[in-house]
Amino acid sequence: MRDKMSTPPSVNGTSAAICVSAPRDSLNEATKIPQIVVPPDSSSSFDDSDVGGVDVTVKGIGSLSLDPDHPPPPAPPPVVAAAAIVAAAKKEKDVPFPKVGVRFSVFVQFIMDNGGYDRFRDMTTTQVSDSVLKVVTKKRQCSYCELLQFEKEDPGVGKAEVFISHAWKYKFLDVVSALENHFKDKPDTFIWFDLFSNNQHLAADLPFEWWTNTFQSAIQEFGRTVMVLAPWNDPVPFTRAWCLFEIFITVITDSKFEVAMCESERDSFIRTICSDHRVFYKMLADIDVHKSEAWNPDDLASIKEVAEREVGLDQLNLIVKGKMREWVETTLKNATEHSDGSDHVYNEEELDRMMALASI
Repeated sequence: MRDKMSTPPSVNGTSAAICVSAPRDSLNEATKIPQIVVPPDSSSSFDDSDVGGVDVTVKGIGSLSLDPDHPPPPAPPPVVAAAAIVAAAKKEKDVPFPKVGVRFSVFVQFIMDNGGYDRFRDMTTTQVSDSVLKVVTKKRQCSYCELLQFEKEDPGVGKAEVFISHAWKYKFLDVVSALENHFKDKPDTFIWFDLFSNNQHLAADLPFEWWTNTFQSAIQEFGRTVMVLAPWNDPVPFTRAWCLFEIFITVITDSKFEVAMCESERDSFIRTICSDHRVFYKMLADIDVHKSEAWNPDDLASIKEVAEREVGLDQLNLIVKGKMREWVETTLKNATEHSDGSDHVYNEEELDRMMALASI
């Protein structure tokens, strides 16, 4: 999401040979996504006006007979080739949205393969993208899902079933913990998580219209959105324009809405609002798209413009609050029904309060 991306590197002139490529044959058609491969021996001439799409591979032409007195130009930096491809694709308005996701086990393996939990401690998702993910995908200039498809026989990648809405200002491990708790009973669910599904080398350069159209298409196809809420008493997504917009898209596409929390946050949330329901009302009162923020000020203005045109900003606030009320009602009712199996066994007074709140 543009709200979450860092500024893309600058692009100079380049040269490369382009040919069509496809992901591993072992993957079915639903998991195929645009790929950009840049082996170190690449060399040839390149004109970005000749590129008609983004499913391309940059390959060397070392096998051709060349005049030794006129050697080919040096291989272009991978990021230059990738940026040229995106520029060409954008002219054609044909940048496909990758609708592939990963199993939760991929999150754990990503952490263990890149320094372990100690390295990731206190890092935000933005910092993970800049310091870790872009480094491991730099050679191929691809998404992490694509990298897994290239390198692993069982990449844990498949057609996504659920869209994850989260703020990149969150601590990455908090997001992982919330998702682990949410999908603990269905660990094989394929999760669309933008950090892994999108090509982070290219995403920041895509226009607002691309994001809005493709988000709506993806959320409608998945039929399910999960928002990561941590900490529950200061929920960052309610201050981010893109996250509020994603809830709006979830509602107008009639998709299922859920909230992911780690177990300790969920228990704290339930106990707190049962003892003082004003906390919940304050959380709802803090939802205000008028005061929301975005990394890109142009995106913020565009989101507000779209929301005002479609339903009005005040109505959007009511839509988001309505979804949160529904979620709280479901959460409290589930807690009363399963209180005997939880870490905290609710007494009769607490259960009565929870049922009363669930009926608000």
